[in-house]
Amino acid sequence: IRTKLELSTISNSIKETINEIREIIFDLRPMTFDDLGFKELLDSFIEKEMENHTIDIIIDKYEISVEDRVVLMILFRIIRETLWNAVRHSKCSEIHISIDDSQNNQLVYEITDNGCGFDINEKIKQNNKHYGLIILKERVKLVHGEIKFDSSSEKGTKIHIKIPLDNIKKE
Repeated sequence: IRTKLELSTISNSIKETINEIREIIFDLRPMTFDDLGFKELLDSFIEKEMENHTIDIIIDKYEISVEDRVVLMILFRIIRETLWNAVRHSKCSEIHISIDDSQNNQLVYEITDNGCGFDINEKIKQNNKHYGLIILKERVKLVHGEIKFDSSSEKGTKIHIKIPLDNIKKE
């Protein structure tokens, strides 16, 4: 009986580990991206992420013709991180997203929420505690982009990211 219990425990542990590995693999390269494309991946992520929240996510502008899969995957991860941060920390009711690469040979991504905002200087001082911001800055740096934060308790938070497209393939 004890052996059966141990085998059952081991079996459950293996199943959990396999599920965790699948999630990691998906996170590295989502199948939706390969099969259907960036827009569908973004829509799928937003739908899945928001099923447990009552926040409205509005895509104000979606003008993107970049084909470079590396840039698109980094952009997706940037969007995912900024959305997670807004959902988890801002106490907002609405998030606006704008993605545009139609002007000045650059991709511009903006996310704005109507939440409580935060003091960016204070978060920078606590550098070792806010991995989301660190990872976000590193991802923007990977594509030689620039990031600006505008956050206040009255207006919520706006994150503005520019990625140069000088050497990137477009449709």
